[in-house]
Amino acid sequence: RFQIPDKNLTRSIFSQIDLDRSNFLDYNEILQAVQIFKLNLSNKDITEILNIADYNKDNRLSLQEFEHFIYVCINADLKNTIRLLFLLADVNIHQSLGKDE
Repeated sequence: RFQIPDKNLTRSIFSQIDLDRSNFLDYNEILQAVQIFKLNLSNKDITEILNIADYNKDNRLSLQEFEHFIYVCINADLKNTIRLLFLLADVNIHQSLGKDE
């Protein structure tokens, strides 16, 4: 089983780091989130995960994309490609893949 991030905490952090109140997080705001969650990821790792978590490729994350990003980051084993691909595909954070995912 994967660790599921606390939705209230994730939303609270999203609100705290959304400094411009745009309801989206840019790269610098996301770096702050990584530090708050104490995630052991390099800037390269963050960029690679962001490229996939940013579904609509607008170079920012919505709350839903951010929740998925945190889910992937706290469960990712970057040396285990299958695990990482599963986490990235599990956009609904149900710990299973539906036909739409």
